[in-house]
Amino acid sequence: MKKFLILAVVSVMALGLFAGCSGDAEPQTFVGLSDEGRGYAEVELTMQGDEIVEVNIVEYTNMGEAKDYASYGNPDRFSGEELKEAHESLAEQIVETNSADVDAHTGATSTSNKVVQAVERALAKANDDVEGDYLDGTFFGRHEGERGYYIAHVTIENDAITAVNLEETQGVGSEAELKDEEYGYEDWLPAREEMQERFVNENSADVDAYTGATGSSEGWMEAVQDALNNAAVN
Repeated sequence: MKKFLILAVVSVMALGLFAGCSGDAEPQTFVGLSDEGRGYAEVELTMQGDEIVEVNIVEYTNMGEAKDYASYGNPDRFSGEELKEAHESLAEQIVETNSADVDAHTGATSTSNKVVQAVERALAKANDDVEGDYLDGTFFGRHEGERGYYIAHVTIENDAITAVNLEETQGVGSEAELKDEEYGYEDWLPAREEMQERFVNENSADVDAYTGATGSSEGWMEAVQDALNNAAVN
């Protein structure tokens, strides 16, 4: 899990942090991620006993890049400042309600839904309300190579990998572009299809590399492992 970017973090502290019974407990943090869908949300909850006392929200693009309020968005549609306002509003509600039961922020339904799902998953960890080693859902994973990103969307149900969708980019950062069916290397598409099947069949990130596409295979293994780490309960 990459470190939270300072500009992308919203923190809300509850009043009376050390008041009452919950103040006697050591603060603990729990992280939850939403499913990936044109990006995902990552929420860090700080719990004092059974009370949510601080909320940190970061959203990521579909390339796994943290959205920076200063540079994100389109001022004519949805700006970085509006994203910041949405995060602040949601964080305040989460602390006030001490739950994921909050109202969607006007004009930011997708963001709100992602944040709520991430909070629900963080609370499931906090309440030890998960059977098995992994949460159910579709989790994002990424490995950064020298020439591009290796990306995995891993769906887990009852601790089993049920589906894997793999992607790869040419370039990193703002230069990253997803490879598609037009990509020239002839072994790339069959390698992607075969590797997706291998991860599901082996229920693991540790599978044999595809002959002729070793670099992509190894990058995808790292990305799938990252997704599994993001889904892990502990």
